[in-house]
Amino acid sequence: MVQVTLVSFYNFENTAMNNRLSRVKQHLRRSNELESNVGMKYYWTSFPGVQGTIKLEPEDFIVQEILPDGQIAPLKPDESIKLPGEPGLFVHAILVKRKMDHFNALKHISRYFRIREADIETAGIKDTYALTSQRISLWLGSAPIPQAPIRLVHEAITLFNFERRRNPVYMGELEGNMFTITLRNVISNYSNNNDLHREVMETLKQPLPNYFGIQRFGVTRPISHLVGKALFLRDYKKAVELFLGGYSPYEPADSQAFRKKVRSGLSYQELVDLCPHKLQPEKRMLKQLASYSKDYLGAIKTLPKTLISLMLYAYQSYLFNRYLSHRLEQDPFHPIEGERLRNGFVEAVVPGDQRLGRGEMRSLYESILQEEGFDKSSLQAPQVLKIRVKRFWRPLMLTVLNPHVNYSQQLLRLKFALNKGQYATTVLREILKSSPLDHTATSIERKTHYKTK
Repeated sequence: MVQVTLVSFYNFENTAMNNRLSRVKQHLRRSNELESNVGMKYYWTSFPGVQGTIKLEPEDFIVQEILPDGQIAPLKPDESIKLPGEPGLFVHAILVKRKMDHFNALKHISRYFRIREADIETAGIKDTYALTSQRISLWLGSAPIPQAPIRLVHEAITLFNFERRRNPVYMGELEGNMFTITLRNVISNYSNNNDLHREVMETLKQPLPNYFGIQRFGVTRPISHLVGKALFLRDYKKAVELFLGGYSPYEPADSQAFRKKVRSGLSYQELVDLCPHKLQPEKRMLKQLASYSKDYLGAIKTLPKTLISLMLYAYQSYLFNRYLSHRLEQDPFHPIEGERLRNGFVEAVVPGDQRLGRGEMRSLYESILQEEGFDKSSLQAPQVLKIRVKRFWRPLMLTVLNPHVNYSQQLLRLKFALNKGQYATTVLREILKSSPLDHTATSIERKTHYKTK
């Protein structure tokens, strides 16, 4: 059984550290256009960056969930793992997926067990082009639980360590995540490997901006927050138009071509026939519109509830990112009126349910909403969607836990843990100092890589 004790190198009371943070602040610099568009306006550290490529192979980005009791979800069957919880009727297991998105994984699992997708619960959504392990719960009724591992979709999905527990797995019911990441083709401006190793470690030991990462909004088509904003405003027509036809130059060519056809004025039925197979949510929406051309709310409801929730949360996250960028210009280590100090870090509200907090924090959020042409009274999900977007507290800065670094032959390997709700890509952006589009491997690069292996 593997367990982890999370260790931070940062101590808020350390005067030397605070002095160094003051110097770091002087190096605050603008980030790339893509991240700026989702509120991630600044890089925090002075480290020049190594550029490089991530996710050339799924194994380059390994994510292992840290369970509530500190155990690390294994990547292979492990009899020493005893999943937390009291015995009961729900079936818990470890889910390992490779190069598989969350929603497709649930679809395949539900088909295998002949249950509804709603009968499957996880503590969070893991990366798609990655190798990930996490806890999952299933409602199988009185059916016997599997004794051997189950492998689906050419072993892209593996389920093992089945046990019965009293409760399902709840969203957010985890301690954090352990990451093992390989950066390829990095560019080092240092004369020897030890210097690069030292500077990367120094960067990882610093508190970093706790932005919501780019995948919250979509890397190749970062419009989730825009759709979410339209949903908050009850402008379902605009939400549909953005979801179907919202253009991004970063999407694959066939998807770009389809978005262009959506905007060209073709009928919904024609678009159903032209929709690429991989865009199944769009196709379901178009079929609804082909039958009921003005039923934009009905079209939205064809989407999985989890996906609708994610788009609402994306706008909520965008507002926090903008707030954090303003606070980086000031002093994120000392609270303004309305914020709170907890465990040595300043926390601010991520707004929801029409609530922005109080004092200076509230005033700053109000100015952001005004720039957005948005009123706090709209910051509540439509009741008809049956989704509640709650406000919650979030630290302005994060600490990287248990960092390890190894550099050799243009390969930089990082291993570290983060608390739940924090993004590895938020850490990597300070190491790479490049646009996600530049450092995330493309499908062409991956094909070339596998041909030359």
